Amino acid sequence: MRVPQTRKLGNSETPKAANRETLKSSNADAKQWSAATLARRAASLRGWLGFLEDEPSVAGAAGPELVNFGRHIKQRRNLPRALSLEQIEKLLDYAKKQAKAAIIKSKLAALRDWAAIEVLYSSGLRISELTNLSRFNFNFEAATLRIMGKGSKERMVPVGQKAIEAVNSYLQAKNRPDCFYLFSNSRGKPLSRVIMERRVSRLGRLALDIRITPHQLRHSFATHLLTAGLDLKSLQEMLGHRSLEATQIYTALTTQNLQKVYARTHPRA
Repeated sequence: MRVPQTRKLGNSETPKAANRETLKSSNADAKQWSAATLARRAASLRGWLGFLEDEPSVAGAAGPELVNFGRHIKQRRNLPRALSLEQIEKLLDYAKKQAKAAIIKSKLAALRDWAAIEVLYSSGLRISELTNLSRFNFNFEAATLRIMGKGSKERMVPVGQKAIEAVNSYLQAKNRPDCFYLFSNSRGKPLSRVIMERRVSRLGRLALDIRITPHQLRHSFATHLLTAGLDLKSLQEMLGHRSLEATQIYTALTTQNLQKVYARTHPRA
């Protein structure tokens, strides 16, 4: 296979002549970038050099000194932004009132929004997991939800009674037993994540006067459970994380909350 032409790397005319210094010179404006951008570009370069290794004409382009290029970059992991319990209550109450008061023309959409936002917070779903839900994922009697997560990994998560109430209200109004997807458009197709994100953002602006995202509700779910005493391993299983490391980021949030409570309530803080 012919290797496509690529941009010149620093002073190197050929991929085979590339070394650590030429890779650095190709990123001369790196000071303007964040650590995440640097790490992503370095990973792209390593992937490109790995591809070249399979090409006989340029085999050996990635010498030992380039194999780990950029792996030392330390990225600052931003803490997820969680809503407070008061904000969550206000948001969900607003969504319910909108659904109950909506006129016939917009009733179904309002009920769908209420059900979606209740399920997102009640079970801590990813937006992709929410849009792929069917009514068959629910066990209403056991108050559980069967989720197919990343990597086709299945998990069971609890679902609250308020979320079940919202879903039942939506299904009764929808009255489409032939429709496989729970959150669908008028043609029975699943709502795209973009549309769902817009609907959630709209509710955030109306109820709280801020922009919120579906993933922020997942962060809130995790933070509130951990603050209330749920152990980290159980939270990992509920979120569908492959490793405990991904879940441990929430411990920083709960530590911050404890410090604020301590500073506010302890007489000698």
